[in-house]
Amino acid sequence: MTVRHSTITEAHARTCEWIFEDGDHQAAEIGSRPRTTFMEWLKSDNGIYWICGKAGSGKSTLMKFLCENDRTMSALKLWAGSDRLITASYFFWNAGVPMQKSQPDLLQSLLHEVLGKFQNLIPLVCAQRLMRIKDFQYSHLEPWSRSDLLAAFQQLMHHELASTKFCFFVDGLDEYDGDHEEIIHILKDFANSPHIKVCASSRPWNVFVDAFGQKFERKLLLEDLTREDIRCYVRDLLDEHEKFVHLNVVDNRYSDLDKEIVDKAQGVFLWVFLVVRSLRKGFKEADDILDLQRRLRLLPADLETYFQHMLDSIEECYQEQSAQIFLIAASARQPLSIITYSILDMRAPGFAQNAEIKPFDRGQINTLQEKTRRRINARCKDWLEIHAGLTDEPSKLVVDFIHRTARDFLKTKDINDVLRSQISDDFDPRIFLCEAFLVQIKAIDLDDRPNGLSRWMVIYAREIETFDGVLVVELLDELDRVMTVHGTNTGRRWVYHPHPQTPLIEWDIVDTTTTEVNFLEFAAQACLALYVAQKLDSQPRSIQRQHIASRLLNTVFLTSDAYHLADKTVFDMVCILLERGAKPNDRIDEIHNTAWTNLLYARARDTNDDIDGEMRTYLYKIIEQLILHGADPNVKVLLEGGKKEAVSKMLHRTLSHAQVEQLEKLMAQRRQPRLLQWLGWR
Repeated sequence: MTVRHSTITEAHARTCEWIFEDGDHQAAEIGSRPRTTFMEWLKSDNGIYWICGKAGSGKSTLMKFLCENDRTMSALKLWAGSDRLITASYFFWNAGVPMQKSQPDLLQSLLHEVLGKFQNLIPLVCAQRLMRIKDFQYSHLEPWSRSDLLAAFQQLMHHELASTKFCFFVDGLDEYDGDHEEIIHILKDFANSPHIKVCASSRPWNVFVDAFGQKFERKLLLEDLTREDIRCYVRDLLDEHEKFVHLNVVDNRYSDLDKEIVDKAQGVFLWVFLVVRSLRKGFKEADDILDLQRRLRLLPADLETYFQHMLDSIEECYQEQSAQIFLIAASARQPLSIITYSILDMRAPGFAQNAEIKPFDRGQINTLQEKTRRRINARCKDWLEIHAGLTDEPSKLVVDFIHRTARDFLKTKDINDVLRSQISDDFDPRIFLCEAFLVQIKAIDLDDRPNGLSRWMVIYAREIETFDGVLVVELLDELDRVMTVHGTNTGRRWVYHPHPQTPLIEWDIVDTTTTEVNFLEFAAQACLALYVAQKLDSQPRSIQRQHIASRLLNTVFLTSDAYHLADKTVFDMVCILLERGAKPNDRIDEIHNTAWTNLLYARARDTNDDIDGEMRTYLYKIIEQLILHGADPNVKVLLEGGKKEAVSKMLHRTLSHAQVEQLEKLMAQRRQPRLLQWLGWR
């Protein structure tokens, strides 16, 4: 929940302060700066306040500044009056994992923050789930569904028992991975409550302009208000350089540089940051005022052209190495540790498989960090920055893009093709990431649990299968071997954890709450379809292959959370297992249900609102395949409180009418042979 927030740049001193100025006196005090109504909204108004701005204009920085500033809280307390005030924030992140740019994560994160700050609301907001805990074993409590989360927020919106008001800050609506109309509808629904107000930010896309841009008193166009911020920022950074201070005294033309930068910036802070960095480099090279003016005027005025200029200016001797680094960073789902990039220097055929199982010592880590930091700065310093971050890897220093727009630029097809053309060998950034994580798993201290590293490794292995159709069997087999060695030394194994929120397989101690499983089940949970197929096909006996396939099918549905049960990766995994003899009605032991009932139970409380159109399509396809391969259409799903529900009733709540109609026809066809057999006619 905090990774995206931690990567956002802090507001520069003396910038963003204007947002707290009194709107009634602002025009007189600031002169040309347009009037804002943000403070008025904080103190007294409800609804949604929209902060919009171009790419790189500083929206996320401003939102982080507002969330952490005491004056925001002071103004909101005037709105809340005698009621308790609770704030919560969420920052969408398009570059992150799916849950960092999804609707469920928005709802879960806000709810988690609210209930963490005021736990007395839990009995009110989570009444239904508390009843399930009381009536059911805790270990069988299913994950939160979208309808669960929305029901909890309905309680917040309409509660009367606790006098509380809420303000939510939601940044980066344009980075939401889904239909933007959906997220707009949710935020508007929140803001209709007299207890809730929302401050949201996005780029000025039409969908957001139409939704939020019609009320002048509740919107703010960032680039119209940051001219003075940019001037302060530029002057402060230039004044930090002793040579500029000295030259500015003897030649007043130096003082005109900041005005020229502000005029060209058009409100884009990122462009300003890059330009000032170029000018400071000029100071180090003894540039005089004419050199600096020429340097400034030669720099492109728009961000995308500037990015192209930055790419073209990389020294030819560094182009191949920088291209590798850029492709890795652009392919990564999260900021990677500096140690991951250091492993580039180890690349050779089979290097990851042949690496020793031996922990890095602190001296090695420090040496690798320093060497790699200097190499990245030399090859990619205008694109990537190194800072402390959250990571599962041995180093706590991470490498990230200076801004989302830099990543977006490098991921365009034309630029991606250019980068690949600069690399001499067949370099695949995802395969390298699997290799790099494997090396680090071998080098991890045994006191650490390699869950995060192994999970990231199989995520990238799945992407390789999905997008390239390539199987990295040697790397995955080596991961299996390495974890077995680690298990011998630590007593840990692959185990199934029946967590109420996210039942999963991970590397842990075997105890009374866990069930030991094997690496193939871990691979099935990760939906490594090609790898699992290869391992099943290598089984010499068909009976053994069918038994393993049935167990893996059960694992897929047992360990997938509610939002992962209906996508293409799961569908492909299910088809692979069914084709190899998996039986949907087989129990793998006396404790577990069948794969078919596990799927139905996971979806039992869903409604059409819980899954989008694509998920619904794949859920339909998965159920269709299970029925075609013998899933019992007469089974009843056991719900909370002992209630049982027919399959068709569950389907009507989850799928479209046409989809249910097709499945009911298919189930009727499956019932008929069983009836004839029972009557003795077959």
